[in-house]
Amino acid sequence: MSTEEDPYRRVPAQPARGPLQLGDEPLQFSTNREERNRGPRNLGGWLRLVTLMMLTSPFNSIGGVFMTLDTVGQLAAESTVLQPTARLAVMMHVAGSGLLLLVNLVALVLLFLKSRWFPRVFIGWLLADLALIIATVLLLGRSGGAPAALDYHFDSFLWRALIFDSLWIVYALLSKRVKSTFVP
Repeated sequence: MSTEEDPYRRVPAQPARGPLQLGDEPLQFSTNREERNRGPRNLGGWLRLVTLMMLTSPFNSIGGVFMTLDTVGQLAAESTVLQPTARLAVMMHVAGSGLLLLVNLVALVLLFLKSRWFPRVFIGWLLADLALIIATVLLLGRSGGAPAALDYHFDSFLWRALIFDSLWIVYALLSKRVKSTFVP
């Protein structure tokens, strides 16, 4: 057996030639390796939950619209006629959810850019979500003859929005991490 076939008797590899080269010159970077490989800073703590919530929110929004349309479809199958005000409330909820989905995506981009506009857009998005749900519930209450399934559906949305959105609004307004990350 020759030394080329026996891996234990192989000649060791030649050491590296030195720094990377571009032509005849050594390659120079404007930053060191640690700075280039470092991830986003100050997006820790509760901001990780905000990021996770904003990443999952489009799916929740789309699911909420499909649940609303499914509830309306079940009512139509039962030959339940929706009052014009209840129909307006459902259409407003579906259209508003679509607009809020776009605002969510804009806020998500601002979050990853660490823009100083993120807290404002984030709070505005949460307030608009809360206002949309409250307006929908008020329209359903005004319709008088709204089916119980539709009332229950939007009441559950209302409680989620009141608790969830208000907690995140307070966090965005009072958090030191939000101020240190997004305020120049």
